[in-house]
Order: sequence, then C-alpha cells, then structure tokens
Amino acid sequence: MIGTDLLYLIGFLVLCLAQSIFINGVNLSMGEGMIFNGFRKWITSKGEFISKPFFVCIKCSASVGSAITYWPLVIYLFGFKWEEMPVFIANVFCLVYINFYLYKKV
Repeated sequence: MIGTDLLYLIGFLVLCLAQSIFINGVNLSMGEGMIFNGFRKWITSKGEFISKPFFVCIKCSASVGSAITYWPLVIYLFGFKWEEMPVFIANVFCLVYINFYLYKKV
C-alpha cells in the first residue's frame, strides 16, 4: 500500500516537473526575436485578463498550462474521476512555485 502511494507521489512530482519545463519553454519561445513573439504581441493586445494566463505571466500560466497538460494524461491513464480535482488543484499550486523557480534559475 505504501509502495503504491509512493509511486503515485513520484509520478506526480515528475509530471509537475515536465509540465513546468513545457510552460517555461513556451514562455521562452515567446521572447523577443523568438518564433512565437508575434503570438505574444497578438495575445497581449487582447488585454491583460486574457494574456496573463496564456503564457505571458510565468506564475499565471500554471492554471492554463496545467489544464492543457494534466487532464489529457489523467483521463487517458485513469479516466475521469471527481477524486482527481483536488490533485489538479494541488498540481496548479505546485506549478506556480516550480515555474517561478525554474524561470529564475534558467
């Protein structure tokens, strides 16, 4: 029983790290002179309410980036269960910290 829980925890942490690397990579690719800089300018022109969660603010992008990367994997592996909602919320909060940590270190 403890071994299974430990495997789920390790898997959760690896997923959080992979999600954070994805979100930071997309954010870096929207920098000045990068390939998605035009998309960043376009989405920034739509207003702060829309642009912040979509990879403009590294902390704010944890919500949308987590939903994009978390739910397809969880639904594929486990199916949809309401018990996954608290795990998703924990995933978002973990991503806020990991995103900012990797952003400052990279």
